[in-house]
Amino acid sequence: MKKNGTLNIENSCLVCQCHTLHLVSKGTEWLPAVSSDNKPWNAKIPIYVCKTCGHIQKAINQQWQEDAAAIYAEYDLYKLREGAEHVVVESENQVSRSGLILDHVEHEITLPSQGKLLDFGCGNGSVFRTFGPRHPAWSLIGFDANARYREEVIRLPGVQAFFCGKLDQLEPSFDLMTAYYVMEHVIRPVDVLEHLHHILNASGILCLVVPNVWENAFDLMVADHCSHFFPASLSSLLTRCGYDVFRIATHWVQRSIVVLCRKRRPNQQPLSHIIPDIETIRQRVERRLKWLEELALQALQLSDSQTFGILGTATAGSWLAGVVGDNVNFFVDEDPGCIGKTHLGRPIIAPSEVSDDAVVYLSLPPQLATDIRTRLVSKFPGKRFIVPAIFSMEGF
Repeated sequence: MKKNGTLNIENSCLVCQCHTLHLVSKGTEWLPAVSSDNKPWNAKIPIYVCKTCGHIQKAINQQWQEDAAAIYAEYDLYKLREGAEHVVVESENQVSRSGLILDHVEHEITLPSQGKLLDFGCGNGSVFRTFGPRHPAWSLIGFDANARYREEVIRLPGVQAFFCGKLDQLEPSFDLMTAYYVMEHVIRPVDVLEHLHHILNASGILCLVVPNVWENAFDLMVADHCSHFFPASLSSLLTRCGYDVFRIATHWVQRSIVVLCRKRRPNQQPLSHIIPDIETIRQRVERRLKWLEELALQALQLSDSQTFGILGTATAGSWLAGVVGDNVNFFVDEDPGCIGKTHLGRPIIAPSEVSDDAVVYLSLPPQLATDIRTRLVSKFPGKRFIVPAIFSMEGF
């Protein structure tokens, strides 16, 4: 049912539809949000855990839907890289993220010489730019909620069609489907996954990628992410929708979950997924929110009396910039495609350009921040790189 043009599912779990949402963000709701295209977003968004199935989500009320619509109306995909997708800077060769995922997929399965690929949530076609040259005989089909990049996508080699709007435009059958960083935006994930199941070949593969909330607490702060997944919850959702999950990886892409699945065969028993009890999930989410609050307070204190920079211009760094506000003087990035540009009105510099009197805050998950700091300090002695203090990390 719709109210004022928005879906009225405010009190429902997005997965099991039960009205058993439990607020877990009480006390940390002062923290601002960030959009998924890396812009500070001045909204206080409560976080819930479903007491029936353990799903972690936002409440899909009128305010959330209006915020999401406003974000998507001015969405600027990969702005700093002029439309080019993220590179994996931890990789020695700095490959694109789509390329890295495809490398792993091709290691797991053998793709036929010809086939039909659907990229669900194709954006400006980053998956096609990687997949097409490797598999030139494949037919590539794009689907996106926004038609902004239609002409750009349709011109890519191998792309046969671009669809926008209703899912029922997509008809069987596809040999491979990709959905990279899409399901966290979808307010009816069961309906979407069941339709994708319907149009997938009997032997076809679905490759799904989402942020891993256990490894990336900053995902909770993304205003337009309505769902927050961990490995067991994503596997359980896919099983609910008729899939057989045969590979789930949390190390292929940092802070992300990559799943390979196929249609479950008739009479095939679904795998059972060990989901932590609801109280454990609640405690884990609350610890992450508390850690984010303590990180924000630490950064506010550090930035109050000295030149202050933030490492990274993606979600975490952009969120912290929204917290600190005018006290951010610059950003630091190791990506050559970003250095020399500006982000949120501040210059982006290389680590070597940081002055000795400045501090650079590594707004990253604890272990990753520590590893990067160790590397940067050894490479640039005398420069001050600060990692988040480990306050309430026991049992994180």
